[in-house]
Amino acid sequence: MTSEWPRKARITPDDHGPILTIVALFFMVTVHLSFIVRLSIRWSTGHMFGKDDAFAFGGMLCCTASTAAVAIAVNHGLGKRRKNLDSPQLALVEKDTYISTLFFLSTLFFAKMSMLVFIRHLTRAKTQLAATIRVIAVVVLLWFVSAIFAAAFQCGLPRPWDSRAGRCFDSRIFWYITGAVDILTDVAMIFLPIWLVWALQMSRLKKVIVVIAFNFRILVIAAAICRLVYIGRLHGSTDLTFDSIPFHIATQCQAHLSILVASIPILRPFMSLAESGMLIDVTLGGPGTTGPRYNDSYNMKTFSSKHSGKDGSASWKPSLANYKAVVTGDSRRQGRQGGQGDGYSLESNSSDKIFIRQTTEWTVHEGQPDPELGSTSSDHCHI
Repeated sequence: MTSEWPRKARITPDDHGPILTIVALFFMVTVHLSFIVRLSIRWSTGHMFGKDDAFAFGGMLCCTASTAAVAIAVNHGLGKRRKNLDSPQLALVEKDTYISTLFFLSTLFFAKMSMLVFIRHLTRAKTQLAATIRVIAVVVLLWFVSAIFAAAFQCGLPRPWDSRAGRCFDSRIFWYITGAVDILTDVAMIFLPIWLVWALQMSRLKKVIVVIAFNFRILVIAAAICRLVYIGRLHGSTDLTFDSIPFHIATQCQAHLSILVASIPILRPFMSLAESGMLIDVTLGGPGTTGPRYNDSYNMKTFSSKHSGKDGSASWKPSLANYKAVVTGDSRRQGRQGGQGDGYSLESNSSDKIFIRQTTEWTVHEGQPDPELGSTSSDHCHI
């Protein structure tokens, strides 16, 4: 039985295990570097470790554990012809791939939640988009719990990894169902940023940049589809330790890509667009306010208006055809720490938000227009 660690990486016609090790280690290093870049961007832009970063960190740890388990499996004989392995080696390979599978599912869960939390931060207002994100998050959680439970007990106790005992359910059907739900949630997450920027008043180029930054998730979907294809090809194989290498490569690609694409929207170009006010959400202030209220998000919303309120607040509606409203504004951008001015300063009570602080004053004049001068008459409403 092979005992040395690591065994010599030598690709032969009867041993393709080193190919899997090389691919897995390459992606693992890339994921670690991307997370370092992610934290560097957070630090350079004045943002602390947030919930989306915590999920990404958890995904990175699970992905690393999955890679380590696969590398150990290769050391025990994964990638070799079954005829060249003895029974103890086959048992170790099954146990290693079993552990790798559990960490693989955990990686996908953490990566999905990291992306959902980040998108949710960009739409703090209670909108249909925010509700949709919560629904997808619940679906992802239920998918993960059911998948991890089924994978953990696929062959029953006390040896749930031992497929040779003949007590396992049909893993191919299980992975088809699990993979289909996985792909559907990824497709739904692709449409979320499109929904986010669709109604924003900005150039089409900037919209495309934002959508592309989020929709690298298409690569994850491609890897998931390849993985399902290779599962189908393994059905009926009599040499799983050798024939399953393409399947395991697709598995490692999907796991690592899910972490990588979750960090792409954090990159500086997207952050610059957000900090420029491209995704700021402005709504009129409520009763007792002297300025507009800024929600902690970046999506733009249409001003909603009502007729003059009973409490004397700044609600208004110039509804008559012979009336018009003239709106003038004075906007001042504050520094990163925010000042205590006569307007409203956006404050954040959590550390995982992108800060945009701005003081804006609005004055609305309502009255009958002068047909000759084009000016309005006396009634004024100050907001």
